[in-house]
Amino acid sequence: MGELVQGDITEQRADVIVNTANSALLSGGGVNGAIHRRGGPAILAACRELRASRYVKGLPVGEAVATTAGNLPARWVIHTVGPVYSQTEDRSDLLVSCYLRSLMLAEDLGAKSLAFPAISTGLFGWPVADSARLVSRLLSSARVNLDVRLVLFSASDLRLYEEALRATDHRVTDAEIVRVLAAVPANRWRALFEAADRITSADLEGIGSEAVENMFRHLFRAPLVVRCDYSDAFREGRRPESLTVAEAVRLITYIWREDYWNGGGTGVLEGRIRDGSLPAALGTLRRWVERSQPGAAHEGPSQKSTL
Repeated sequence: MGELVQGDITEQRADVIVNTANSALLSGGGVNGAIHRRGGPAILAACRELRASRYVKGLPVGEAVATTAGNLPARWVIHTVGPVYSQTEDRSDLLVSCYLRSLMLAEDLGAKSLAFPAISTGLFGWPVADSARLVSRLLSSARVNLDVRLVLFSASDLRLYEEALRATDHRVTDAEIVRVLAAVPANRWRALFEAADRITSADLEGIGSEAVENMFRHLFRAPLVVRCDYSDAFREGRRPESLTVAEAVRLITYIWREDYWNGGGTGVLEGRIRDGSLPAALGTLRRWVERSQPGAAHEGPSQKSTL
């Protein structure tokens, strides 16, 4: 899952420090106030620029944006707005989105390491034990190409996260897969489908086509390869048109592992396109994105496209 430590988030040496921001992107209390005080006026100035341009109405809950880190021992601060805890409404998808959007943004920045506080557990009232359960499952199952550190304020918080990690069942559920998909930004979906649409039959005649590899890199960045036991991946034999979106992701995981463990460049990906497996998974994902994020999916394959 990454490293669990007790400490002060503003003292963490990492490429990225995550701030539990408010929608106004202004200094406040708790972690947010501490980061602005330690980071200095450069962070607030960058946040005001964002409010005047991209986020005139404020940063939405569950989304993330990066600024300079000012005087902090980091290169960037990623600001994310956590949900306020509610006893009558399940807002866990928004909390998960804060973590996933931050991770994907850090990857886009080229960061190698990231330090999280326990988002929403302070002023926003999210119970620490429930946050520990959600975050432990997320970071144990999601594919993450970063050194991730969770910085807990107190010894009791650290103990709750350690207990949650020990109790985590590493089998990925369909609901958790859908949560990951819901947090993928529209630009990543568009890049994926556009890359898929550029593949032609000529790309399938040789082994290790650049177009195919480029498309699969976008699949991997989505992130659509879940960290799950090989036995949990999609079982072959289902009719391709009947795939659920979670099964499509499991099928992609299955194909990726099949290619990876065969050393890559073996024609596995091309073969899975020809037999219809990968186009079926991509079709399911495209339809799901069109329903859940209108405008994020590409218009559709070109006349020359194989997918």
